[in-house]
Formats: sequence, structure tokens, C-alpha cells
Amino acid sequence: MQRVYEATYDRHYASKERPVRKSGEDLLRPDEIRRRFGFDSLERFGFRDVALKLYHASRTYGADEYIGLLDTYSDHRSLPDDLRSALYEGIREVIVRHGGYHEADYIYQLYMGRKP
Repeated sequence: MQRVYEATYDRHYASKERPVRKSGEDLLRPDEIRRRFGFDSLERFGFRDVALKLYHASRTYGADEYIGLLDTYSDHRSLPDDLRSALYEGIREVIVRHGGYHEADYIYQLYMGRKP
């Protein structure tokens, strides 16, 4: 799939970060929290006893279902029509060639804290 992104997505966007793979440890780093959410810590906003929990999950998608998911991402939808079509067709071919399903891993972050 990375080659498909390089041939289509990367022709329009300068970023070489897609698809992004982050580990749970990456998500716990303060610089990563700041980059993703725009804050360093919840304590800064008056919360105490702050805790972060990570939940791991995966979901298996058929080719059309996965393309439907990708088409909800604003960066994918804003690609020029020809590149978006080529990206989706290339991804569909990769998924079909590898058994017809794509498993995507997710990490959900839950921040909890008390406000006095």
C-alpha cells in the first residue's frame, strides 16, 4: 500500500508520513501529545490526578469498506479526482491481491482527570 501512496498521494502532498504507524509508547510522549492535541498536559488547565489509558483494537475491512473509510478523510477527499481515483483503485487492488481484507490497528487514548 505504501507504494500506491507514493505514486498518488505523495504526488499531491509533500508529506511522506502516510500511512502513519505509532506505538503506544510514541503516544505517551509529551511532544507527541502536544503535536496531536495542542496541549502539554491537562494539569495546565486545572485538572488533577490526570491519567492516560491506551486501548488497542483492530478492525478488518473488505476492500470497498476500507475505500469508503478512506473517503471520509479530508486529505483523501481533497486530492484531485484523478489521483484520488488512482489511489483508491490501487488500494483496492492491493487488498484483493492479499486475500480481500485489510486489518487496521487502532490505539484509542483516554485522558481522565479531576477538576477541583
